Amino acid sequence: MLRLHLDTIEYEWDDEVEWTNDQGQTFSFASMKKVTIYKGNKKYQNLTVKPEHIDKFKGFLKDIISGKQSKQSPKDEEDTPF
Repeated sequence: MLRLHLDTIEYEWDDEVEWTNDQGQTFSFASMKKVTIYKGNKKYQNLTVKPEHIDKFKGFLKDIISGKQSKQSPKDEEDTPF
């Protein structure tokens, strides 16, 4: 697990999370968690990725970091609500 602390925000990355439901089914996934502390209260935000999508997701993050931009097609722009 990787953690990054920035002022009142903590980011957590764990690519080997498992969760078991009430029926005993176990699910695996990667998790990005953001915990923000404001006026003594904690706000949680989570992003999860299926194991079969993790390599594409990591490539997506690398594209973001490198500044690579994808162009939206005119159809995509029409579908954007704002």
